[in-house]
Amino acid sequence: MAPSTAASARRPRPVAALVSAALVAGSFLAAAPAALAVDRAPADTVPAAPGVQRIPAQATDRLVVKFADRAKALPERAKAYGRLARELGLSVREVRQTATGAQVLAAGHRLTPQEAAAAVSSLKASGLVQYAEPDTVMQPSYTPNDPEYPRQWNLFEATGGLSLPPVWDRTTGAGVTVAVVDTGITAHSDLAANILPGYDFISDPAVARDGDGRDANPQDEGDYLVAGQCGASQSSSSSWHGTHVAGIIGAVAGNGKGLVGAAYGAKVVPVRALGACGGYMSDIADGLVWGSGGSVPGLPANANPARIVNMSLGAAETCSATMQGAINGAVSRGAAVFVAAGNSNMSTATTSPANCANVITVAATNRAGVRAPYSNYGAEVDIAAPGGDMSASVTGGIASTLNAGTTTPAGEAYAYMQGTSMATPMAAAAGALVLSLEPALTPAELEARLKSTARPLAAPCAGCGTGIVDPAAALAAPVASPSALSGPVPTVGGTAKVGSTLTATAGTWEPAPVELAYQWKRGGVAIPGATAAAYTAVAADAGTSLSVTVTGTKSGFDPVSQTSAGTAAVAAGTLASSAPTISGTAKVGYTLKANPGTWTAGTSFRYQWYRSGAAISGATGQYYKLVAADRGRTMTVRVTGSQAGYTSVSRLSAATAAVAAGTLVSSTPTISGTAKVGYTLKANPGTWTAGTSFYYQWYRSGWAIKGATGQYYKLTSVDRYRGIKVRVIGVKAGYTSVARFSGTRTVY
Repeated sequence: MAPSTAASARRPRPVAALVSAALVAGSFLAAAPAALAVDRAPADTVPAAPGVQRIPAQATDRLVVKFADRAKALPERAKAYGRLARELGLSVREVRQTATGAQVLAAGHRLTPQEAAAAVSSLKASGLVQYAEPDTVMQPSYTPNDPEYPRQWNLFEATGGLSLPPVWDRTTGAGVTVAVVDTGITAHSDLAANILPGYDFISDPAVARDGDGRDANPQDEGDYLVAGQCGASQSSSSSWHGTHVAGIIGAVAGNGKGLVGAAYGAKVVPVRALGACGGYMSDIADGLVWGSGGSVPGLPANANPARIVNMSLGAAETCSATMQGAINGAVSRGAAVFVAAGNSNMSTATTSPANCANVITVAATNRAGVRAPYSNYGAEVDIAAPGGDMSASVTGGIASTLNAGTTTPAGEAYAYMQGTSMATPMAAAAGALVLSLEPALTPAELEARLKSTARPLAAPCAGCGTGIVDPAAALAAPVASPSALSGPVPTVGGTAKVGSTLTATAGTWEPAPVELAYQWKRGGVAIPGATAAAYTAVAADAGTSLSVTVTGTKSGFDPVSQTSAGTAAVAAGTLASSAPTISGTAKVGYTLKANPGTWTAGTSFRYQWYRSGAAISGATGQYYKLVAADRGRTMTVRVTGSQAGYTSVSRLSAATAAVAAGTLVSSTPTISGTAKVGYTLKANPGTWTAGTSFYYQWYRSGWAIKGATGQYYKLTSVDRYRGIKVRVIGVKAGYTSVARFSGTRTVY
């Protein structure tokens, strides 16, 4: 059927009519009427020459902390900050409060990922916060490219493009507002009619380059770098990334110049959150909140809340609580959030916000309708869209509006780029086209519509979502709104025994992807903290039955829970154990030690010592001192391990060698008293092993004196002019006797 006159008037002229002889090979389309030649290649992010090393996304000088309700007062917050200073020597200051009530902290210097992790751990350990996380610096998705750029095939071609002309006969996206959270926007006559008032959310003037922090002017001041800035090894030009993304969605059609946006009847609200070196996650999250109509402390309300939010940006990290909270809020206000999958040819599981819940994650395809070689992929991807591929031909990129300035804004221009940054606004524009005719759709219903009507890629792709977005099919064949999640009853694997690990198998839930949460139960009652897919049975579980409840959640659906059957009664655990050993010298007077060996952690021990197999009364400690009764006997020890919930285990050690006689400690005896006839001498044995008994024998000139066997000896006339000495014999049961002689005394 022929299009109506009004529809024909809305349809843009073919791209060939827009690209005149002023086309500059390799880089820019000239801005009419000048023949502008700019010898550079704009990139799909803050640009970088080959070899430039970007600062890692995890490196930041800021933290985001959400305090518990009881700790929101400044004195309580100061306690957490004091802990950082004591433990890490890190001083922080509060920069501002986020839209969700968290505090943004400035550290004063760029933290390494390890330092940031330590700071987060310290804050969490204070017990005063709900969550703490690095305020990571995100950047527009970027893929290195060749210096040649193709035309707007992405709008018209059937193989790799979206075949939009028939769709424009029905709708151009009029009545829908799209917020572009990006680098801001530059003045461009091919955009001006479709641009609504935006806002600059860059809180750091050094990143903003406009002399202040947040303000009502979303002007892109340039994200160029000089050598050494943000880790760059050499200087690079500004990308004008936000201007390019905005043009893909809403470049004006029918004005006799330039290019056309995929949803050229829609309006664009520029939300500036990326600047020099990228942008802080907290600024991006606040921009998302504001763009979708949420409230941000201290800022005016957005007079044009968006139904679509485009975020062609990302960082290599898991989805943060700050970002997820902002996304959830936007979706709750009716905004569908489209995000770039990333350009690292790897799993989207590693890139945020592509790995966040409640977003529409977009992969990139090329002119041949297959996945672009740089595009990320994975279970998180919902859909694909044309993102371009200039690796083989200049005709493979995505053309859109740009600025001619190398660093700061200059004249308007056009350029070709590639990346999931380009695919995302293509998908967002498709969403705007659908919403313009069906404004009652919720974000979940819009996502379901786009996914269910997508067409297959020209070659199979695992991890490219349901296919290439197809606006015509989405409008021609509406699908039913989502109604309910479904999932099987989970099963529990493993042995129901204290100390053993049980594993829950949730099965396949629909419609995928579904976020799953676990809760283990003891006798039907939830076990605090047992919220992982695996659970290790503890003593309190003995004799009870365990089960697990799996709850599936997905935006736009009511949560659904399924509970497994209960296990058999949890049996007592079996202690891991090893045979004990005995250390020490097997000799009377020495102390032996029982070494229990390796047992299950948390086991308590009892001991019993044995003498040649017979239990020794009272010998129930880990240490045992050998006594006379042990001489000639072998020693063993029995160790009994016990722990709540486990069956006690006893293990006997190997026997020692026969206990040897002890060695008495002794010293040389001395004689005291006057060595003179009629006086009495005394034998002093000295220091010996405690408990030693002594025997004495006195000697005159080397001969034993008959009957002189006491400790004392009275000198007689026979002793005159003779040498007197004494022998002391030490005796103790279990020890070898020792005899020691004193020195000789001469009698006068």
